[in-house]
Amino acid sequence: MKYSNFLRLSTIFLITSSLLEASSAYESIKIGDFSLGGALRANYVQDSSKTDTANASKGSQGVFDLDMARINVDYKKDNILGKFEYRWYPGFGNTQNGTNYSFIHTLWVGYDFDSTTQIQVGINRVPFGATAYATSNSWFFDQHHYVGLSDDMDLGIKLTGEFNNFKYVLAYYPKSEPDGIGAGGESTRYAYDVVDDFHEKDQLSARLMYVSEMWVKNKNTVYRYFIQILKLRMSV
Repeated sequence: MKYSNFLRLSTIFLITSSLLEASSAYESIKIGDFSLGGALRANYVQDSSKTDTANASKGSQGVFDLDMARINVDYKKDNILGKFEYRWYPGFGNTQNGTNYSFIHTLWVGYDFDSTTQIQVGINRVPFGATAYATSNSWFFDQHHYVGLSDDMDLGIKLTGEFNNFKYVLAYYPKSEPDGIGAGGESTRYAYDVVDDFHEKDQLSARLMYVSEMWVKNKNTVYRYFIQILKLRMSV
């Protein structure tokens, strides 16, 4: 199918209320120790071919479709913190045919031992591949994501820390994240995992990076960059 135009619009939505205090630091809403936020993402599609008149995107005007809705909740009090994200994708039909689905994207609680050492327990991002950075460069994500090697969320425990100029991440995942709501069954989730008769379980992940800083004079800013030395993911 050929498209003459494709536009993705990302809009952050904020709930306004006199009882809520808006936080500019997180671009979210503060309620005590909680920060609430979310997003709506829509696609504008215009199809240049005119053979299928039943398609709502045909013709010169095109159509806007809701692509994704999400809710984010962050928690922070002293050294205890947590993160929750739930996503809903409308698809192209109803829930019965598997195109409508929703799932938990992130759900973990953690503890900051100090300014550089943190532990997370729950559904968190596996420290392997380009994590979430490579997939953000394209609306179609990338090939690593579709084989489960990038931006993968699993259920487990993860420890992150720094010493000297090195940053390390150690993690253990007894299983993948739970299934969401939809007719896709075990495929109803954010990340791409091995499903059906095969299951991801008892995985160890490790990452070691060298951390350096670069001063940019004209921007009066210090940038931190990471050089990856080691990455490991294996089943035990």
